[in-house]
Amino acid sequence: MRIIIFINKQLLLLLLCCLPFTAQANFDTLALKRLPLEELADLDILVTSAGKKEQPLSDTPAAVFVINSDDIKNSGAATLPDVLRMAPGIQVARIDVNKWSVTARGFSGRFANKLLVMIDGRTVYNPLFSGVYWDTQNAQLENIDRIEIIRGPGAAIWGANAVNGVINIITKTAQQTQGGMISAGVGDEMQQGFARYGGQINPQMHYRVYADFNNHQDSVDEDNRDTADQWDQTQGGFRLDWQADKKNSLTLIGDYYDGSSGHNLAKIPTLVAPFYNTNDQRIDFYGGNISNTWRHQFNEENRFKVKLYYDFVGRESDDFKQRFETLDLEVNQQFKTADWNEINWGIGYRVIFDKLHGYADITLQPEKRNTQLFSAFIQDEITLIPNTLKSTIALRFEHNDFSGDEWQPTARLLWTPNKENSFWLAFSRAVRTPTRSVDIRIDQRVIPGAPPRLIAIFGNPQIDSEEVIAYEAGYRFISPNGINFDLSFFYNQYEKLRTFENGAPGLETLPTPHILIPVTTGNNMHGESYGFEAAAHWQVNKKLSLHAAYSLTKINLKTVNNSLDATSVAAEGETPQQQFSLRSYLKFAADWSGHFWFRYVDSLPAQHINDYVSLDAKLAWRVSEQLQLSVSGHDLLDSKRVEYNPEVLNIAASQVERSVFGKIIWTF
Repeated sequence: MRIIIFINKQLLLLLLCCLPFTAQANFDTLALKRLPLEELADLDILVTSAGKKEQPLSDTPAAVFVINSDDIKNSGAATLPDVLRMAPGIQVARIDVNKWSVTARGFSGRFANKLLVMIDGRTVYNPLFSGVYWDTQNAQLENIDRIEIIRGPGAAIWGANAVNGVINIITKTAQQTQGGMISAGVGDEMQQGFARYGGQINPQMHYRVYADFNNHQDSVDEDNRDTADQWDQTQGGFRLDWQADKKNSLTLIGDYYDGSSGHNLAKIPTLVAPFYNTNDQRIDFYGGNISNTWRHQFNEENRFKVKLYYDFVGRESDDFKQRFETLDLEVNQQFKTADWNEINWGIGYRVIFDKLHGYADITLQPEKRNTQLFSAFIQDEITLIPNTLKSTIALRFEHNDFSGDEWQPTARLLWTPNKENSFWLAFSRAVRTPTRSVDIRIDQRVIPGAPPRLIAIFGNPQIDSEEVIAYEAGYRFISPNGINFDLSFFYNQYEKLRTFENGAPGLETLPTPHILIPVTTGNNMHGESYGFEAAAHWQVNKKLSLHAAYSLTKINLKTVNNSLDATSVAAEGETPQQQFSLRSYLKFAADWSGHFWFRYVDSLPAQHINDYVSLDAKLAWRVSEQLQLSVSGHDLLDSKRVEYNPEVLNIAASQVERSVFGKIIWTF
């Protein structure tokens, strides 16, 4: 496999020396050197998303990357997608101020649908297309404890749509956020305000409440025209954690948000001259959720959990309205049958009520639909050689209203020859199930003539699930000298990928006589993707830490069954093949610190977008224990650039511009 060297020799040498792993708390190198190897496990990160249970990262046979609260704070990033750029194998590109393409291991796009995103285990993808509206996921960065990112299928544990990866955003407990915090930020592109207060009702019951406001100003396109993509949002919520007794605990979380975002529609098709209209469009959105999690511990080796949540979201524009209500119930238990065997099982039920109404170029029939999802999984973890060799076998069954029964297995093997090194292998099958978009019609373009010809995209109620068979391998190293290293390889085989197939033209008489050229979704593409990701963390000393990450992703796609779809095959060139990131955190004085973040992102040939380099920098001053000031500069090397062009809908992309942002934080 040929790797194109994209950067100068000095940076390549740095990458090879530093080679990759994950964001982690700062360590004292000298103290680490004094630790015996058997105590290194105490320094390991605990993760919960890979196996739906708490386990050390070194004991996890999956490609996992953790972004902790310090990484988020030090980076100066102001939005959740920008934070996710830290992770290797995650491709993030901004389309405009309020839209992003976020995916894992390829298949990029605003409507990317092979990455499962959750907040505290609550699924936040949109049931219309199985992707995420990132303008509504304004997770308060100050409330995030860590973000666990799994590259590779997680469907055996989390279900369909966890095809190429899983992102689980885990918020801080109420006990971690006691006292008050007020922060305010202002820059040439955005303004932010945040307030939080945490207290306790009694020694076993803690709470927090918060309110948040964001305003992001319009940007411009490549011709310096306003793209009308201003984004405003307010959000508030609460969390209650109650340790009822030694065996029972309860967590109650609720949020509500309201806001608006916009874009410039390049062309809205019409059947009369000039056969399209252009206008700016505003979208009003709102949503809320409430979740309740009860945990019961029978004993140290037998844990039981019940999680119930209700979530509602709505989006309204001049031509389309959508509302979804989701009720989800999950029961999960972990227990040991012997010292060498642990069982993890669960069952779930989800029902979604939707109402979708189109006025112009987007319509759905029927407008209302209720869909159900039944699921069950079981995972068996077997210790073959104590503290050395472990196997994990898991299987998930789901039944949905679109494709029926789905089986998603995984098998994993972990070898830990010592406390510092671990090797793992994995085999998985995952599916991306059809969604409500099987009922959609999108009028795409009008070709002038007598009569005019209208090209329209139609969903397909008979479409099958997309499938992936994934093979993975990895190596992880935790060193007593303050260096952590992670390397993962993957090879994915895809079948029944979605395509757009031309149908037979026909005459439509309403609203004006025209020739309809239908384009229907199908499953006529297969392909493969392969590559590797590497990440490293080096705590040089008490004052300096370095984080490096590199990823290589190759995609080969091919249509079958005489398909003439060239648009879908172009996805090969819509994901950057190479990405490199180098972050440094320096505490150069008692109360002063600096953060520098350099990134390289490869070109997107299918979108005619060049590769680019980016530099962010942050300077922070802790005035006192209660008061902090900071100033951040973003995209300092480019005055303007386009990172991604939208697909399907005719929306104008905007340029990412150089910006400065100042922030003040007061805690009490």
